[in-house]
Amino acid sequence: MQYRFASLAPEDEAAVALHFLTLDEEDRALGFGACTSDATLVNYTQDLNFNRDVAEGVWDAGRLIGCQPGAE
Repeated sequence: MQYRFASLAPEDEAAVALHFLTLDEEDRALGFGACTSDATLVNYTQDLNFNRDVAEGVWDAGRLIGCQPGAE
């Protein structure tokens, strides 16, 4: 497998939302501290400011398989 690591940009918002929505209950609890609803994950993604916040992603064959959004 060839992974690509890259900073995420505003055009990656849909990929970030899809990645979060595909997480199972356990991974959501690990990543967000609690079992998190789909609506909460979509709102969280929409609130990210990719122009201000540092967000890194891991891509495999054009699919986002991991990300670490966070503030500067």
